[in-house]
Amino acid sequence: MRLPLREVERLVAEATGEERAVLLAALSSRLSTSNPTRAHDLAAEALEIARRHGAESTEGEALAALALHAFVVGSYDRCQELASQAREIFLRLADDSGVAQCRMIVGHMALERGAWDTALGCYLPALAAFDRAGDRIRSGNAINNVGLVHWRMGNLDAALEYFERAQAVFEEHGDERTRGNALNNLGLVEADRVHHREAIAFFERAKPLLERADDRNFLANVVANMADSYEALDELTVAGELNEEALALREAISHRRGICGSCVALARLALRAGDFARAGALAGRALELADELSLEKHRGDAWKLIADAAEAGGDPAVALAALRSHLKAREAVYSEERARRVAEMQARFDTTQARADVARWRSTAEENVRARQRAEDASREQSTAMAMIGHEIKNPLGALILAGDALIDSRIGTLTERQRWYVDILRSSSAVLESLVGDVLDYARLEAGCLQLHPRPFSLLSSLSDAITVSSAAARDRGIELSLDAGVDIAARVVGDPMRLRQVLLNLVGNAVKFTETGTVTLRAARTAGATGALGIRIRVEDTGIGIGPDELGRIFQPFAQANGSIAERFGGTGLGLAISKRLVEAMGGTIGVESQPGKGTVFTVDLVFLLPPRDEG
Repeated sequence: MRLPLREVERLVAEATGEERAVLLAALSSRLSTSNPTRAHDLAAEALEIARRHGAESTEGEALAALALHAFVVGSYDRCQELASQAREIFLRLADDSGVAQCRMIVGHMALERGAWDTALGCYLPALAAFDRAGDRIRSGNAINNVGLVHWRMGNLDAALEYFERAQAVFEEHGDERTRGNALNNLGLVEADRVHHREAIAFFERAKPLLERADDRNFLANVVANMADSYEALDELTVAGELNEEALALREAISHRRGICGSCVALARLALRAGDFARAGALAGRALELADELSLEKHRGDAWKLIADAAEAGGDPAVALAALRSHLKAREAVYSEERARRVAEMQARFDTTQARADVARWRSTAEENVRARQRAEDASREQSTAMAMIGHEIKNPLGALILAGDALIDSRIGTLTERQRWYVDILRSSSAVLESLVGDVLDYARLEAGCLQLHPRPFSLLSSLSDAITVSSAAARDRGIELSLDAGVDIAARVVGDPMRLRQVLLNLVGNAVKFTETGTVTLRAARTAGATGALGIRIRVEDTGIGIGPDELGRIFQPFAQANGSIAERFGGTGLGLAISKRLVEAMGGTIGVESQPGKGTVFTVDLVFLLPPRDEG
């Protein structure tokens, strides 16, 4: 059991010389999240005393404390520099625990940046070193951080196992802060399992512990997590009050990264409440902080909220400009992570191959069963790796498209006819290839079982209208009449995954436009029978295109299938769009069917049932 903070404060006040420096560094690490400013001042004083007395070990501890402070405030380059200096000292002194401390700090940065394998490569050796040294508190922290990596990766069972191990350590050896943190992490797992009431119960147990520990940073995180769960339960008033509380806590300790996140959450709630002016103001504040701290994800989220608020408030020009900035920020996130993902993909491929080799070496009946399971795991990992490769191909393709657009926009008056022709080829070919890679990427995710639905309330009519809007240019170019036929009874808010519904609609409408040379394409939607609290919808995409023969209809939803070879040569495509659409519709609990006559046209029918938000019931 480590000393209470008050006791450490008393010892610091009484100590002098090198002993004071040791205590200052330890106190700084304890205060790194609850009071970052004071933590920095304590570590700086410890460093000055240690250097004056030539105490190398204490100098390393002080440098590590300063590195931890730099991480907390988001100064990652400074953090890396200080951690490297500390590590050199600890290596020179053969101090395994000191080296492990530096590994933990580097692991924190890797975790924050999404470099999962790098983070595990830091936390696991650190855990082994702390275990050898018998340092139970630091072992518990390392176990907890391994759990965080698995949680961020979506491996909830593994995350839960590590979080429960950490909780057991902290219950025996920890203090209120560490126990509160462990309970918070268990709540995060329940929230990801959509067990929000259970998650809130963990958060409520963690909150008083962190209040007594006076750790306002971790306390703010718990309050914000509780707000997210209440928002998921559509208890928006409570969610708003909790987010305001989290914002106040973060403002009190000048935690700018946390303030940015709270502003994003409050802007999202204001937008849902119809307070577009407040949503825009909060998103604007979040954007300023994201720009200062180079937080690309928060920057993209803020621009998207500004775009949504402007659109809802009747300012389409601002909405369009903000949406463009959102897309640019999202592209910056992809570019920043590209090198890391390539390295981690190679590691995943190596792991996959190793597991496949192990499977081939097993011979007994019992081992063959186990080997078959490992082979299935390897297949899933390979599909996951293929999905990641798809991302790495898609990101530079997006950059090529943006570069082509920028070249046209900035040089339209000076390009020669042949140069414009070359740029048009660049743009159109990149767009086609991006679409093909997108299909392969989605199919790989589905095969790997890692494509998840994210249900939330949304406007069904808006999703239908979006599909028409996006496909209208292609229809206009082909001289096809594209229309939406949906009654007023469709104008309802439902609970589902709007992004995946939009993907299905765009696949079906896009195919109808592509395979129709003259005539019409119509997207129809009508209510069907639904249980209480639910809305049944039948969606039909009708075209007057080339049609599909009876021999081909039976395999139209199979992957890589098109009606025949001449169709593939004439119209292109991977033959994955309908296979993906079928999988997505079935994942949403619906069905999809097709009727067609060659030379007359095709009708695709999708039947879905959506839950109604609580306020729409009855």
